[in-house]
Amino acid sequence: MLRDIGLNRWEIVNYVRQLDSEPASPPSLVSRLIFIAIVAVIVSAMVWVDHPHAAR
Repeated sequence: MLRDIGLNRWEIVNYVRQLDSEPASPPSLVSRLIFIAIVAVIVSAMVWVDHPHAAR
């Protein structure tokens, strides 16, 4: 489970780096906020899996 989350996180990071490397579409504030939101959800999910009682 955690390994799958880690792989998905790196896939997202590589995707964002690929978008940033394209000169035609410069990184916008909206895409940055969406990426930060996705990372926050993934990190919170990892913490919840590690400590399920802390979420109550």
